Amino acid sequence: MSCIAWEGTNGEFKLIDPDEVARRWGERKSKPNMNYDKLSRALR
Repeated sequence: MSCIAWEGTNGEFKLIDPDEVARRWGERKSKPNMNYDKLSRALR
């Protein structure tokens, strides 16, 4: 199941499951305590 859906034609996307996106990113970066709040702060 995808956690991200592309919308429109300008490269816009929507996070279907933001918590899962954060969990997967934390797994990839070896940061098991990653959550959506921390991820969104890092993206600003």
